[in-house]
Amino acid sequence: MRMITQLSWVKNYLFPTFIRDQWWLLSALLMLVAILSLLPLETFPKIGYTRTDLIVHFLMYGSMAYALAAGFYSHLDTVSSISWRIFILPLVLGLYGLAMEVLQKILPIRRFFSWEDAVSNTIGACSFFVFVYIIRKK
Repeated sequence: MRMITQLSWVKNYLFPTFIRDQWWLLSALLMLVAILSLLPLETFPKIGYTRTDLIVHFLMYGSMAYALAAGFYSHLDTVSSISWRIFILPLVLGLYGLAMEVLQKILPIRRFFSWEDAVSNTIGACSFFVFVYIIRKK
């Protein structure tokens, strides 16, 4: 019983009422990620290719997964069973990340395509399922 109470607190802390069922956060994060992904390489400090880059990608797409879960909060919290269609949502975020990687390659911004970044984006997007679990836990 104590674990359930703690999860309930986490749920209320992670998803305050002002953010539930709102889409502005996801929209803002989509625009921010697009801007950061398509800025010329010279805009950023030169760190080379490190694992830090992969962590940043994971966190960006994990943040969008969080915003996506917040946007669907009431639906996820109240329906008795989740439709299979909900599993498409992280896939769409993953494809968005792949599209950003492709655009980095084809636009003249001196950026490059990276499979590692695309995978990190997708794993971050799949953190959506962790947020769904927290929301659904009563």
